[in-house]
Amino acid sequence: MYVCICNAFTDGDVNQALSDGSRTLPDVFRAMGCRPNCGRCCTHLRGMIREHEDRQSADIVPIAAE
Repeated sequence: MYVCICNAFTDGDVNQALSDGSRTLPDVFRAMGCRPNCGRCCTHLRGMIREHEDRQSADIVPIAAE
């Protein structure tokens, strides 16, 4: 699904950028090699970043202190 119509990138592109280390909205746009134009995608992108961070923190298993 297209996330940003202005720059023609998809949710798959964003997920790849997040997997490659992008952590902020500017990071994602840099990874895509573009800049935001109309800004309509920014709210959705922030949600995708938040969901990615939540998945990452859920994958961290705390080590019990001995």
